[in-house]
Amino acid sequence: MSLSRSLQVIRTNNLAVVIRSIHLSRPVNAGAECAWGLEKAAGREVVGYGCSGDEVYQDRLDYWYPSIRFRKEDSVIAPIRQKELGDWKTLSNEEKKLLYRYSFKQTLAEFEAPTGYWKVVLAIVFSVMSLSTLYSVFLVKKCLQQTPPTFDNEYKEASVERMLVLEKEMSLTTTLQLTTHSIFVECQCSITINFVNNYFPEILVLIDDVITRETHSIFLDSLKARGHSLVIRFADDATLSLFKFGKRIYDDVFIFAPSVHKFGGAINAEQVNQFVDDGGNLLVTGASNIGDAIREIAVEFGYEFDLSKTSVVDHFNYDTVLDNGHHNTIVINKEQMTKSKIIVGDIDKNGPLLFKGVGLLSHKGNNLILDIINGYQTSYSYNPNSKTGKPSIAGKDLVLVGGVQGRNNARAVFIGSLDMFSNDFFNSPVQSSSGVKGQISGNKNFAIQLSKWILQENGVLRVVSVKHNVVGEREPPEMYTIMDNIEYKIKIEEKKEGKWIPFTPLDVQLEFVRIDPFIRKTLDKKGDILWTTFKCPNVNGVYKFKVDYHRRGYSHLTNIITIPVRPFAHTQYERFIRTAYPYYAGAFSMMGGFVAFCIFFLYSKESAPVTVEKKTN
Repeated sequence: MSLSRSLQVIRTNNLAVVIRSIHLSRPVNAGAECAWGLEKAAGREVVGYGCSGDEVYQDRLDYWYPSIRFRKEDSVIAPIRQKELGDWKTLSNEEKKLLYRYSFKQTLAEFEAPTGYWKVVLAIVFSVMSLSTLYSVFLVKKCLQQTPPTFDNEYKEASVERMLVLEKEMSLTTTLQLTTHSIFVECQCSITINFVNNYFPEILVLIDDVITRETHSIFLDSLKARGHSLVIRFADDATLSLFKFGKRIYDDVFIFAPSVHKFGGAINAEQVNQFVDDGGNLLVTGASNIGDAIREIAVEFGYEFDLSKTSVVDHFNYDTVLDNGHHNTIVINKEQMTKSKIIVGDIDKNGPLLFKGVGLLSHKGNNLILDIINGYQTSYSYNPNSKTGKPSIAGKDLVLVGGVQGRNNARAVFIGSLDMFSNDFFNSPVQSSSGVKGQISGNKNFAIQLSKWILQENGVLRVVSVKHNVVGEREPPEMYTIMDNIEYKIKIEEKKEGKWIPFTPLDVQLEFVRIDPFIRKTLDKKGDILWTTFKCPNVNGVYKFKVDYHRRGYSHLTNIITIPVRPFAHTQYERFIRTAYPYYAGAFSMMGGFVAFCIFFLYSKESAPVTVEKKTN
C-alpha cells in the first residue's frame, strides 16, 4: 500500500471514506477544476510549496495544502483580503466562508462524503448479467436445438439392455442354425421371438471338464424344466466376464469347477464379489482337489475351504458301498441339517444325504452367514494320504454346506462336495455303517430345494400394501395427535415355488420409533393381512412405523413410514384435570373461607362495655 493510501486509512474513521479510498465513489467533476497545470495558475496566489514544487491545485487527503489558491483574485475578494490583514474578529462568518471558498474547492466533509457511485457500478453489473441471461435463454429457446434423447441416462441404460438382448438372440439363433431341416428353421424363428419377448433368467454354469455335463445332467435338467436358461462354459475360457457395459450379463452363477486355480477372462474373486453385491446369486462347489481360485472366492464371503487333497472323514457315519476305504463318503442325517424348510425342504420326508468332499470353516463373527449342514461330533477333515496329525477342522465346527444372504438379499451357497449334485448320488441307495440301509438318498430333493432358495424362487418376502389411520376412520391424517388410537395394517406376500402367496406369520413386530422405539407390538393375523392397534405416546415429534423382519431363510423385509405427531390444540385439553382436584378444592375452600370471614366481620356486633358505678353514700 502506498504512503498516501496508508495516510488516508489512518485519517479516516468511518466506513464510507474507506470505501471511497478504493474508488467505489469519486468527487463530482474530478479532474475538471480540482487539478490544473501552469497554464491555468496565472492570477492565483502562490501560498505554499505544494506536493512537488509545481504550482498546481489538487484536492487530496494526503496533500492538504495546495501550492496555489483555488480561485483567482477578483474585485469581490480583494477588500476582504485587506480586511483579513487586520483584526480577524471583525470578519463575519460569511466573509470567513468566502475566504475559504477562494482557497479551497470543498471542505474536508464535502470531500469525504460518498457520492453513491457504487450504485452505478451495481446497476451496470446487474444490467450486464440480465442481458447475458436473456441472450442465453434466447439461444436455448430459439437458436439451439434440444439435447438429443441419446444423452439421457434412461436412453443409455435401455440401449445397453437392448444390446445384451440382441447378443443373446444372436447366440441362440446361431446355435439353432446348425441344422438345415425346415422344421428346425421354423423352430428357430419361434424360439428367437419368444426369447426376446419373454426373457428367462440366465444361469452361467462353469465347469472344468466336459464330463461334468453328463454326470450332473439330472440337476441341470431340473433347472431348465423350471424355466431357467443355462449358459455352460469352461472355467478357463478366455472370454469369460460377468459384466458388460457396466451391467450384469447373467442373473446367477453356478461354479461346478472345484479344481480351477485361475479363471479365464475377467472373472476373479473380486468380480464375483461385485456380482453378488450387484444382486446376483452364487453357488460354489468344492472337492478334495480344490483349487486356489475357489478358496479365494469363499474367503470373500466368510467361509474358508480346507486345503487341497483333504477330505471330510467319519469312521462312524460312512456309506459302506460307495466308500473307497478312507471313510470319506459321509451319510448325513436330518439332525445335521438346518431346520429351515425354506432352504432344505421337508427333511422328514427326504432320505439321508451323501457327501464326499472337502470341509469348510465359517467365520463366526459374520452375522450374515448361516450353516446349512454341519458335521458330526466324530467328523474331521484331513489328508488321507498323509500321516495322521491334529485335524484342522473337526466336530460341529466342520461345515459341509454353508450359505450367505447379503443385506441386498443376494444369496451365495458354498458346498464342499461336487458329487452331492451328481447323478450317482441322486440315484444311489444309502448303505450307512450306522445301520440305515436300502433307502434312496435325499440328494436330489435337497439339491432342487436348495437351488430354489439360491435362485430366489422360495423365501422372498415383499410388502404389498401398508395402511394406517385413526381407529374409526379410513384415510390417514396429515399428522396424528398425541393419545390418538392408531390402527396399522400391512399385507406381506411370500414367493413360494415361483408364485406369490399371502404371508401371515405370528412373529412380525411393529415398532413406533422416535429415535428409540416408544411402542413395540406383535401384529395379529386378520385374514391375509397383519394388523394391530395402539395408543399414540403422550410425546409429540416425528415418528416412524417400522417393520423390520429378519428370519432364517427369508429375505430381509424392512418397511418404514414417517409421520408427524403433534400436541393437543388448546381447545382439545380437558376442562378439568382429575389429578388437579385437590388444588381446585384448595382454591375454592380459600375463597369460601374469605367470604365467611367477611360476613362474620361485617355483620357481627361488639358487646357494650359494662360500667361499674360506685356508691356515693
